[in-house]
Amino acid sequence: MTKRNEKTRETTLYIIGNGFDKHHDISSSYYDFQDWIKAQSKKDIRFAFTIQQLERFFNAKAKLWSNFEHNIGKYDTNVVAIQRWGLFPEFLTIETMEMVKDVVVSSGFNCLGSLSETLTSVFRRWVPTINTDKKPDNDLNLSNSALYLTFNYTDTLERLYNISPDNILHIHGSVLTPEKPFIVGHNNYIDPLSVVIEGNDFRDNNERIDRICEMNGLIKPCYDIIERNSSFFERLKQVNSVIVMGHSYSDIDLPYFKKVKSSVLPEATWKMGWHTTKDKSETYIYQKELKLSDSQILRFEF
Repeated sequence: MTKRNEKTRETTLYIIGNGFDKHHDISSSYYDFQDWIKAQSKKDIRFAFTIQQLERFFNAKAKLWSNFEHNIGKYDTNVVAIQRWGLFPEFLTIETMEMVKDVVVSSGFNCLGSLSETLTSVFRRWVPTINTDKKPDNDLNLSNSALYLTFNYTDTLERLYNISPDNILHIHGSVLTPEKPFIVGHNNYIDPLSVVIEGNDFRDNNERIDRICEMNGLIKPCYDIIERNSSFFERLKQVNSVIVMGHSYSDIDLPYFKKVKSSVLPEATWKMGWHTTKDKSETYIYQKELKLSDSQILRFEF
């Protein structure tokens, strides 16, 4: 690669969110994930357990991934603290649950992992089923010489636009690297000791502490992830244009954006795409958090 190409390769960074996949009619929303789990729950107890827990403890109607991740961090600590993950749920909330329960009980199976373990396992099985065999949007003019930071697990960039994997960082994992973990979670740490009840049997309090610790296990380790991918951020030193497509600007992912801001040229321009009015309003919060001047920002509907 020539020096000129090297310079060109490092002047533009695209930041890609789930809205990018939805723009291409790819079924990768939380709704799609939930529907898939429900379909699978008819034959696999782990799926039934996951959807049952999601519906009981969280807002399972969240449409956007950012909403879903926000919701799983806003669980009811009192409800979760008394939940014994290792036992098959005594209450059922979807049509197929009774059938599944009968099958499981008759087989003598009555033990399940924690929600964090189950959710991660089920999520890993869902991602490879997402169909990315769609048509590219040539109007986007994506360049193979640019760099890409994507929050998506799909191979949309590689498959539809022939972007070199060397120029892409799947910050939370990729279907193309199944040996690496997929990361999904929240950013709301709860002090496990906050659920201790004075006067309770110590075994009961230990159970309560363990449940909160398990939920803390769903926290995204953003700063550890950034450190593990430091070589990618080093490549951003000459970037003078950042283009955001399909991201909802959630507070959960703000640490990544701050790292980008500190890595690119100080005068770099930021083109922030938005889809909903809420997205657009969030761009102003991001602008303030990233300390970007009005002259550095261009907002566009995506």
